Amino acid sequence: MGQKIPSNPGKNGRIVVPVLLLFIFVNLLLLWPATNMPTSPRFPYFDKLAHAGIYFSLQFCASLLFPDRAGRKKRTVAAFFLLLHGCLIEYIQPLTGRSFDSGDMLADAVGIITAWAFAPNIVLSLKKYFFQKE
Repeated sequence: MGQKIPSNPGKNGRIVVPVLLLFIFVNLLLLWPATNMPTSPRFPYFDKLAHAGIYFSLQFCASLLFPDRAGRKKRTVAAFFLLLHGCLIEYIQPLTGRSFDSGDMLADAVGIITAWAFAPNIVLSLKKYFFQKE
């Protein structure tokens, strides 16, 4: 009664719309005006952890869209564009009353590189667990 393991869940479009919605939501969060920002928890480097987590999530989505070995080049291209996106966001943020922070760009890169390296194996494990053949 096991389900067949899908070769590429991104092809059927079930993942594309949530990924685009996540990307839009992330942009809204990262460009939210400083005057309307909630205070962050009293936790050192919380902002950097948040940036790394956000960009890890975005790169993880690229692994969901392109999970197989053939998708490695596409995941690498996605990682490059996410790095570029993180840098551009930092340059745009001063226009919204927020500050430029090169540490945020570094945190973005750490999240992207971590997901690029580990997410494909996580996705494969999840696929095997949830779509295991019997």
